[in-house]
Amino acid sequence: MSISELCTNFISKDGDASKLLHKNVIEFVTAPWGLGLGATQEVPNLYPVQRYILKAFYGLEFDTGINRDIIIKDKFNEIEKYRFNESEYQKFLYEEGRVSALESGREFENLELVVGRRGGKCEKEGTLVNTNRGFIEIQNLGDANGPEYQPLKVIVAQEGNKKSETAYFYNGGERDTIRVSSYYGFENEGTPNHRIKVLFEDGTIQWKFLEDIKENDIICIHRKTDLWAKEYINLEKFKKELKGNKKIELPIVFDENWALLLGVLVGDGTWGLEGGLEVTVGPYPEWLEKVKSIFLKTVGEYKIVEIKNKRAGRIRYFSVDVREFFNCIGYNIDAKSDNKRIPWVVMQSPKSVVAAFIRGLFETDGCVESGRKVTFSTASKKLAQELQLLLLNFGIVSSIKGKLNKKYNKTYYHLQLLGSESIRLFSENIGFISDRKKSLLKVHIDKGYLGNTSSTEAIPYQKEWCKKLLQTVPKNNNSDKPGWRRSLLRVALGNVIKNSKEDMTYHRLKTAVVVAKEVGADHTIIKHFEELIEANYFFDVVTEVTKSRARVYDLNVPDGESFVANGMTNHNTTITSCIISYEAYKLLSYYCPQEYYQIMPEDNIRITCLATSKETASELFGKVTGHLERSEFFRKYRNKPLVPLKGW
Repeated sequence: MSISELCTNFISKDGDASKLLHKNVIEFVTAPWGLGLGATQEVPNLYPVQRYILKAFYGLEFDTGINRDIIIKDKFNEIEKYRFNESEYQKFLYEEGRVSALESGREFENLELVVGRRGGKCEKEGTLVNTNRGFIEIQNLGDANGPEYQPLKVIVAQEGNKKSETAYFYNGGERDTIRVSSYYGFENEGTPNHRIKVLFEDGTIQWKFLEDIKENDIICIHRKTDLWAKEYINLEKFKKELKGNKKIELPIVFDENWALLLGVLVGDGTWGLEGGLEVTVGPYPEWLEKVKSIFLKTVGEYKIVEIKNKRAGRIRYFSVDVREFFNCIGYNIDAKSDNKRIPWVVMQSPKSVVAAFIRGLFETDGCVESGRKVTFSTASKKLAQELQLLLLNFGIVSSIKGKLNKKYNKTYYHLQLLGSESIRLFSENIGFISDRKKSLLKVHIDKGYLGNTSSTEAIPYQKEWCKKLLQTVPKNNNSDKPGWRRSLLRVALGNVIKNSKEDMTYHRLKTAVVVAKEVGADHTIIKHFEELIEANYFFDVVTEVTKSRARVYDLNVPDGESFVANGMTNHNTTITSCIISYEAYKLLSYYCPQEYYQIMPEDNIRITCLATSKETASELFGKVTGHLERSEFFRKYRNKPLVPLKGW
């Protein structure tokens, strides 16, 4: 059936159709019978800027009232700079050269509006999002098999110390993806038009699309999150009917004592033992006594099963019920050494509980090495990555490096804390259990040098900014020679302004900013440095960019439109699809569209949208069909499937 026949049938057979015809785009997009954006909790509303774009495109009158809901923020999406109504925003964009026309109220055939790429920027299934419920894989924040948009109220971390509430969970289906891997082991995978924060060569931090990321780009790792679950996890629902004869008392909540036991089990426990819990204890008598105490405070009486040469032993607690209980909270019976993970009950616990778990984990598989190194080793890459993110939430930066063990022909992953600040934070927030390891760590701290600081405290690409800052310092006594004030700032900036490869560091920059203010340097350049200090990113180098395909999801965050996942600040997710749907509605509003457009009756009418990539075109087609599926207006045509053009 042609569009002409659809229109004729629609208008001639539906006596009430006229009340739905010839509505403007805002009415159509927001009406329950149209696309219904904002009409129910299941479908998000238009953002103020989206509403403005649609009005600009179709020549509708802009709002000139006191409702200034279009907000412009700084480049970090933190500080509000301006508030506009639609008319004021149009003028602002025109003066910035981002829109080609100033007036409103008429439709422009060639309106140019620079708004950036939009629509469906999604993260891969398995991406860990930092929320007020703990670290949760993105697909578990909604129904992975549910509708495209799903209401979701959860607090997520943003840049700096900012937090914001989500509005919707977006189910993006299966898409082509790009995976970005860094030198220190961080990874992020999403659709090509997903954005993360990158430090550009001009020294500024900006968003960059994954499809534009190249090797040697410098990505921004967020280490100021400090967002945790507030309440202990209630475990009552995981207590199944006890099967054995042993009298046991399982916990009501997952607290620090049970977290410490679980850390020891994940590190040195026998995961596959079905009849109970078992830990292998090393050659230190003190540690044997510590493990005994941990068992007594939690599960109760234990049994020392085996002693090897009086240097190593195994502590066991026999109970099928207890083992099944631990299986339910994430200490999986069927896990192998190379696919172990941090139990979900830990990932979603308060800060003190997570700290207790990591303390037990580092006591077993971690160590303090010569060269002032604090390290952890595991055969499971996923466990190492999850641990890296948990540590980052404390502000602790670490690296992950894989190394083949030739004896066992297996790759082991070594996590190492980086920089003096990271080791200090580890000591203050987590630490070790045994006196032996505590004393080893204290020796390093007392020496005053805790490791390589350059990798975590360096801020690349700041030399030109430093030179510009120095040149803005006023000269004394109206002479041609710079006075002592410029010399003071030069000393504070150090070797960064010289012809050396030395990068600026956070420690030096904080001092330099104080001096710059005292000597009257340019406030706009000082503000650039203050924003870097406030963000406090760890800068890591991209080492690999690969293409893949995966199920993807996104979060709708109205305030700030970003969230922290896998340690990176991500831009979230629909305007083109609204326009296409509205054009289809307009065609169906005409009794005979071919006659309206003065073409032959047998000529086909196609609504065409040009996209920047095959993936984006496919995504737009999916969004349009989703709109048409939901819309009451298009209900009678749902058995007439849309067909994309060949080649897409």
